[in-house]
Amino acid sequence: RYADIYGDGFYTRVSERWESNTDSSDQGFQFTDELRYTPSDDSDDIAVRGGEDSHGGKGEDSFVIREAAHLRIADFRADENDDIIFDTGLGLTSKEQLASYVKETRQEGDDFLVDFGPGVSIRLVGIHGDQISWDHVEIMS
Repeated sequence: RYADIYGDGFYTRVSERWESNTDSSDQGFQFTDELRYTPSDDSDDIAVRGGEDSHGGKGEDSFVIREAAHLRIADFRADENDDIIFDTGLGLTSKEQLASYVKETRQEGDDFLVDFGPGVSIRLVGIHGDQISWDHVEIMS
């Protein structure tokens, strides 16, 4: 969905909805709500995409990951009950299974980096390792 937010004739992508192209109930995406690109003053479901900084707004935001890429979450707030949802459609079944793919976690300045190997990482901007835990992660597929 695109909108002319400022009334200046320029349209900005504000949200999207992903649907599985399979009839099988055990494959594809499980998260069915609309994903936003721009935050609001309420709780939002934010699409996390490669090459873009993902920003939530005020409230409890869910950052939904659907692709393997170098991802950046620019304002994850554990103190506001933000969470990260893995809805990849790749059959992930548990946090333990996801953890088995983590090659390294490290602090880089004020950012916390979760490295899954070449081409795949999640950078949490302004977060230190003691500010996030597996309690902030949900696996949907």
